[in-house]
Amino acid sequence: MIIKMELSAIGMIMLIVIIRTFFIELFSKKTFIILWHLVVCRLLIPYTIPFRLNIYSLIYNYFEKKDCIRNDRNYAVKVQLLLEENEKVLLVIWALGCFIVATRILLTHWKYRQIYKTALPISSKHIEEWKKEHKLWRRINILQLDRVDSPFTYGIFNPVIILPKSIMKLENEQIEYALLHEYMHIKHFDILFKWVLVICICIHWFNPFVWVLYVYANRDIELNCDEYVLNTMDISYKSKYAMMLICLEEMRNYRMPLCSQFCQKASEERIEAIMKSKEITRIERVFAAFLVCAIIMGFGTSVSASTEVKYETENDMNIDLSIPTVTIRENKNDGTFSAVAVDQNHHVIYVENGINLDSQATMEYVYGKILN
Repeated sequence: MIIKMELSAIGMIMLIVIIRTFFIELFSKKTFIILWHLVVCRLLIPYTIPFRLNIYSLIYNYFEKKDCIRNDRNYAVKVQLLLEENEKVLLVIWALGCFIVATRILLTHWKYRQIYKTALPISSKHIEEWKKEHKLWRRINILQLDRVDSPFTYGIFNPVIILPKSIMKLENEQIEYALLHEYMHIKHFDILFKWVLVICICIHWFNPFVWVLYVYANRDIELNCDEYVLNTMDISYKSKYAMMLICLEEMRNYRMPLCSQFCQKASEERIEAIMKSKEITRIERVFAAFLVCAIIMGFGTSVSASTEVKYETENDMNIDLSIPTVTIRENKNDGTFSAVAVDQNHHVIYVENGINLDSQATMEYVYGKILN
């Protein structure tokens, strides 16, 4: 189960990164946020929906035609047995890794929270008017701090927007851009999603692809907010918004952890996305919905139990498929055996219960019955 979860998550992350790299302009940025949510669900929920058509059955059918599934299957079984034999040691290593990663992140967050507490209220009529126009059921506090150089947001249920003291020298229109961007972070609960990403890192710290997930998901959170901001303004303001982003990036020296900031790494990607932003057509929305559904069906499902039994019968046992497969079970109550034989098409051709012989004699007896 653990191996399947990790491999499934790795496959999803690789596929999304590839799609994001080559086709990011074809989709709304919200599409990638949804896809990253699916990956997080796969990492944190150890269950799948039984469904015949999924990525595992497709891979199995491909390798079955290549006649190399047995070696792959045997290798997977050996890995699983190795994990089971060293379960306690691996559990201790995993728990130690979780503790180290979680401690490092929490200590860093606590350090910056001490800096946040020194922020002061802003006495600005323009900002007060902006707050009245952008109300949520959660009360938003807007503070200023001279120890930071770019706007950022922290807090889930009591969100706080902290602006650098230097930004107050800019025009009101530019300040509104920054506030609107942070407002979108608060509205979409991006801080909560960042915490969930951190939980994924702590649990799956040994999987390098989960760290890739964290980096790209944070980038797409920023791109998604940029897109929402651009949708609220006229297209002629795109260049002004991009210029605002450049100015703030030039002032930034470091980033705050577990916060949603106006400026992040990969600022060139954000500026390019802003300048190339366009209205998403209906066909592109349908294609995005199809992509999400395909990934859910491909990676969020598993083969049915009967199919798994079929795989084990054909591939885990090193037998000639032209010879009937016999399954013998012992009745613990009276010591007798029951036997079931199926042909290469998995049709039951022989059933007998209450065989009062030892195991070896029972096997010879059954094969004598079905082969004569």
